[in-house]
Amino acid sequence: MENFKKIAKAAINAAAKITVAAAGVTVTSIEKVIEIVQETKQKNRMELFVAPEGYRRFVINKTTNPKFDIYEIYNSQERIEYQIDGKLTSKNCALNFVSDKQVVADVYENKSKRKKGLFNDSVVYEFVLEVNDNHYGFINIGFEEGRLNFYLDTNKWKANIGIGDRKIEIVDDLEQAVCLIDLKPRVKDTITVDVKENHNQLLALMYSFVIMAVKKYLEKS
Repeated sequence: MENFKKIAKAAINAAAKITVAAAGVTVTSIEKVIEIVQETKQKNRMELFVAPEGYRRFVINKTTNPKFDIYEIYNSQERIEYQIDGKLTSKNCALNFVSDKQVVADVYENKSKRKKGLFNDSVVYEFVLEVNDNHYGFINIGFEEGRLNFYLDTNKWKANIGIGDRKIEIVDDLEQAVCLIDLKPRVKDTITVDVKENHNQLLALMYSFVIMAVKKYLEKS
C-alpha cells in the first residue's frame, strides 16, 4: 500500500508540472496548480465584463435543467439587469424579460407563419416583440444562399449569419453595427452582447434571443 501511495503521489506531481508548463512556471504542488487555475479563471471573468469602446456590455449567464435553459442578463457592473422567464428550447421560444419583478418585454414566435422545408430549400420564421404590453414589431427570418437573414420591420435592424457563426453583428439601415454578439466567449455557459451606446439595449437583447432561438431550432433539426 505504501508503494502505491508513493507512485500515486509521483504521478500527481508529474501532472502538476505538465499542467503549468505552458505558463512557463515549474511547481511541484497541487496547491500551486489550483492557485494558477483560479487566477486564470478570475482574469477571464473580469475580462468578460469589459466592453469594446463605445459599447455597453451585457453578459448572459445560462444554466440548464432537464427541459429548458435558464438565463440571467448581467450588466457591466456584474448586476442582474434582466431575468428571463419562459422557455427557449429547440422547438419553442416564449420569453419574458423581467426587471424589478415586472415583465417589461416579451419575445415569442408566431408559429402560424413558420415554414420549414429542407434546410437548403426554405426556412421562414416570424417573431413578435412586445414592450410594456405594447406591440413593438416583427422580426422576419428567411434563408438565402446558405445564410439566415433577420429583419426587424420597425427600425430596419438586420443580421446576416451562417448557422455555425459564433460572432454575430446586428446592423442598422446604414450598415452600422449596433450590437455585437459572441455566442461562445472564453467563460463557459455565457454569451456576451455589446450594444452601441445611445441605442436601445432592451431591443438589442430581445433581438439577440431571437437569433439564439432560431440557431437552436436549426441545430436540433
